[in-house]
Amino acid sequence: MSIDNEIQFEKMKEIGATVANYLEFLKAEARPGITTSELDHMAGLFLAQYGAISVQKEHTCMVPKGKPYVFTNPTKRFTS
Repeated sequence: MSIDNEIQFEKMKEIGATVANYLEFLKAEARPGITTSELDHMAGLFLAQYGAISVQKEHTCMVPKGKPYVFTNPTKRFTS
């Protein structure tokens, strides 16, 4: 993907702000006993406010190369 003009750059900044808000929202909701399925549902509602969807819903969260990744399992519960 490339950014070829100022309009695309501004759109990427908007998307970045949405993603940052999304991550803060989920961080605040994560607690012992909540399932990844519940978090996924909340995430979907959050993203819908911006007209966005989770690309790989209930599968993986991709991050930059060399960083850890998270595999979500809707039945797994956070215990700590």
